[in-house]
Amino acid sequence: MKTDYDILLDKYHDELKEKGYLVREIREVKFSRSVRIHGSCTNYRFDNTCTITISEVAFSGGNETLKNTILHELTHSIRGCKKHG
Repeated sequence: MKTDYDILLDKYHDELKEKGYLVREIREVKFSRSVRIHGSCTNYRFDNTCTITISEVAFSGGNETLKNTILHELTHSIRGCKKHG
């Protein structure tokens, strides 16, 4: 059964793909207790997938914080993304 988070992640992933961005497929979703880092994205070049990690802090910040964190990490999964540069 999909959680609310999974539904949001799929929605934003599909929206970016529909806009023509080369978003990697999501291999795995992880959760962390990090206070300093809201999320991270690890890309795997050999199979064009990524792992998204979201901190509990993003969930406690409300829907807008969670949305921004998800979109931010999905952006890092786009082929050619230059980190924060």
